[in-house]
Amino acid sequence: MKGRFVGLLCTSWAVLPLSAFKLLAGLLTLALGFEGISDDDFSRTVIAQYFALAPRFSPSEVAVDDPSQTSWLPLPFWLTGLAMRAFGGSLAVAQGVGVVLGAVASLLVYFSARRVHDGDGTKALLAAALASVLPWSLRLGASAVPDLFVAGLLVAAVAYASGAKPLYLLSSAFMLCACLSRYDAWVLALPLGLVIAASLLRKSARSQQLRAITALALLALGPAAWLVWNHQTYADPLHFLHVVTDYKNTLEGANQALRALEYIRALGRAEPELLIGSALLLVVARRQLRGQLFQQHRLALACFGAFIVLLTLLGLRGGGPTHHSERAIYAAHLYLTLIDAGLAVDLWRTGIIRPTRPALGYAVGCLAISALLRVAVLRREAFAAREREVVIGRAIGRTISEKDRVIVSATDFGHFAVQAAAARPGQVFPDRPVGPLLNASTSASDFFCAAQRVGATHLVGPFTSDPPFPATTLLCHRELCLYRRDP
Repeated sequence: MKGRFVGLLCTSWAVLPLSAFKLLAGLLTLALGFEGISDDDFSRTVIAQYFALAPRFSPSEVAVDDPSQTSWLPLPFWLTGLAMRAFGGSLAVAQGVGVVLGAVASLLVYFSARRVHDGDGTKALLAAALASVLPWSLRLGASAVPDLFVAGLLVAAVAYASGAKPLYLLSSAFMLCACLSRYDAWVLALPLGLVIAASLLRKSARSQQLRAITALALLALGPAAWLVWNHQTYADPLHFLHVVTDYKNTLEGANQALRALEYIRALGRAEPELLIGSALLLVVARRQLRGQLFQQHRLALACFGAFIVLLTLLGLRGGGPTHHSERAIYAAHLYLTLIDAGLAVDLWRTGIIRPTRPALGYAVGCLAISALLRVAVLRREAFAAREREVVIGRAIGRTISEKDRVIVSATDFGHFAVQAAAARPGQVFPDRPVGPLLNASTSASDFFCAAQRVGATHLVGPFTSDPPFPATTLLCHRELCLYRRDP
């Protein structure tokens, strides 16, 4: 009893500062000018704004102008929509939800590490701190997308299915939330389901068999519900898969060689510093420690290995994310922080590594080399740069009546940022749909005619402060202007 109380006290002591640390990291990332991973951040925010006005099971029931036909899963919209109903539908609320979910992800890593490392608080805290400051973790933890949260859920699902006394029901509960958030989770659910099914065959006690069957049912609940909903709505349970595949094929073509290497490249490209650090720890570790390491994490290594192989096979058929493949496999990087933290602490405690001057110099040199690789060799990541659209959108929200309609010149997906920042669902809309392939630039006369045709009183476009059509300029920011159409 005393040991449990001490363990609970230590856990509580770590949770609060860890949460605060990750929350501050997310807020600082936003304060430094980070706007989002991609236009998905803004598209998701717009859908959540509609969702907050009229909650439904699926975002596709309320979404407008979604080029992917809203094949996204519903749980993130339930969470963001609920927050918007309570605090308003602004872009800041959506980003705030992302920051909070990032902190939840760090806590999931912490508790997963405690589970894997037999309650060792030092290893758990080190793993969670490392997972909180990785470059992609900082970006995802400040984004209005659920990717970091889902990665944390997947790590927890694998961690709680591991060990001598696995908690399959809790593992399946984590996986259920993940499967209702991203399709990538469905792929990891397959090997995890096989693990639970294998345990069912080994168990003889009726109560244990019942728990395993319940865990399998819970694991399958999310995908099954989504398949049933798609069948009832579109008369095709795999409608979402066809939509994603068609979109990806149109956008990328069918280069099978690139697709075959997509996730391997993403694995190394996302966090090269983490991989280099892992390799160095393995080199320094003695054979006995390495053997213990692989024995301790054999289930996780098998699950994540199968995860990447299955994602690659799915990608060859056109499935998978259409950009930033790092997001799909980021759970593997987060789990690697559990392995690295445990190994580093063991090496410290056994006296194999010490912070001597040569060792610190070696570490700094390795970090410098990895940073050089990130910039010079690895592909520099491209992230959303929609500062001007956000400025114009917020100006719309502040100054324009809710009765007026605003039309945005849509050559790419930038209109989502205007819509999200305006926080006026149904009031701001593009002049034409945008698909996988971007639109050609529209002429000023065609754009103005489109505004007249739909009765828009205000226009947003990349024209000059002296518009080439009868309108008054209200605001220009970095060659994007907001106009009021003259009567």
